[in-house]
Amino acid sequence: MRRKRHIEDLEASLRETVATAIARAGGAEALRGGGRGADEVAVLGALESSPPVVRCLRELNRLIDAHNRYYPIEANLPLDPGSRLELDHGRPYQPLPVVTLRDVFVGALAACGAPAHVGKIT
Repeated sequence: MRRKRHIEDLEASLRETVATAIARAGGAEALRGGGRGADEVAVLGALESSPPVVRCLRELNRLIDAHNRYYPIEANLPLDPGSRLELDHGRPYQPLPVVTLRDVFVGALAACGAPAHVGKIT
């Protein structure tokens, strides 16, 4: 449970860092429309060469690997007798995917350009 929370916190921190870099580059619209902001490739390249971002991404993927390896054992997931697959809340267990900086960048870019009502609970 702590490891999963740490994964979520690191991922949120990484998203915040990427969103800040996008904002500094002129925002999502400037990156998409080729406006006065920097190019997407330049912003992504700057993030990839940033030691704190690289460390955060490395730690995040290390924790994801540990979670995928140990969660089924720690949670004592039951096996489906027919398929012999581990079940997590009645569904086959799906390990967490490896996080890439490109995935975080694309998600942050989409979130920055989302309309104001997206993500709000009404």
